[in-house]
Order: sequence, then structure tokens, then C-alpha cells
Amino acid sequence: MNMKIIRGTLFGGIAYFLMGWLVWGILLMDFYAANFNQCSSRPEMEMIWWAMIVSNLTIALLLTLFLKWSGAKGIVDGLKTGALFGSVFT
Repeated sequence: MNMKIIRGTLFGGIAYFLMGWLVWGILLMDFYAANFNQCSSRPEMEMIWWAMIVSNLTIALLLTLFLKWSGAKGIVDGLKTGALFGSVFT
């Protein structure tokens, strides 16, 4: 496997994990606690961490491969491709 793909997957997985923690764990935590059924969510102590890590690495690998196959060379190409990826996989 190409070293750029491995590096992109690793850094992307870390970035996805940290952004998810920031958005869901800090910014929206009080909103969800007040407005959603708490019986349907898993308490933090019971989270399946390996599954979250694997899913973050998988989506980062897909994004890395998507960017490689699209032939994006610059920032604008990457942003366009990333926006397309986000609209398809979100």
C-alpha cells in the first residue's frame, strides 16, 4: 500500500475522531441531553471504542482513496472532491 494512503488514513482517522469528539461530545452534549431520549443512547462508560476507531479509520481510508483516484492536485481540487465525497457519504 502506498505510504501516502496510509498516512492520509491515519491522520484523517485522528481528525475524524477529534472532530466528532468536539462536535458531539462538547458542543452538542447539553443540547442532546435536554432534547433527546436518553434511554436510546449508550452511556459513555459503555461505548465500544474499537468500533468508533475502526469506523473513523474506514471513512478516512475511503476519503483518501477518493482523493487519490480523483487526481486532485491542489487545494481547490481537494475541496471540490471533498465536498462531493461529503455529499455522497453523509
